[in-house]
Amino acid sequence: MLNIALEHDPNCEIWRQELIDADLNPDQPSYWADTWAIVNSMALSGTNRFLIGADQALSMHKWRRFDEFWRDAIVMLRERTDSADQLIEQLDALGVWNSIELNHWRRCVVSVSTIDASSTFIRNALHDPATRANQISGLDPKVHAYILEHALYLD
Repeated sequence: MLNIALEHDPNCEIWRQELIDADLNPDQPSYWADTWAIVNSMALSGTNRFLIGADQALSMHKWRRFDEFWRDAIVMLRERTDSADQLIEQLDALGVWNSIELNHWRRCVVSVSTIDASSTFIRNALHDPATRANQISGLDPKVHAYILEHALYLD
């Protein structure tokens, strides 16, 4: 489905390393620290960063080996509902981050506009026989056709 949704965007590429590793080690957990170490070993041009939401920033200290990569995170905030000040206050209240680290977090926050769509809304529309076949806001029409053809998310 991701291939279908991105097929007309020449600037996007799907990196499959995590999927390959999961196939090679099906009984082992997948940790972001391992995936990010692979990215950094690839000597890609530019600066490597990854995007997370505020919820993941607030739980980052629970991630395996977070101290190896947390500084590479960029936090995306919904511009209408979230604020950088609010996030920094919440991070500070955790008692995990010192003032220098909190200042780093503050510099890594980006506010973005959002579209009026959510995965929950899309799944609910797919579950409802009355709306399943109609165009669903936020869902690429080709992805929608694929979901219906393969009877995904219908149970």
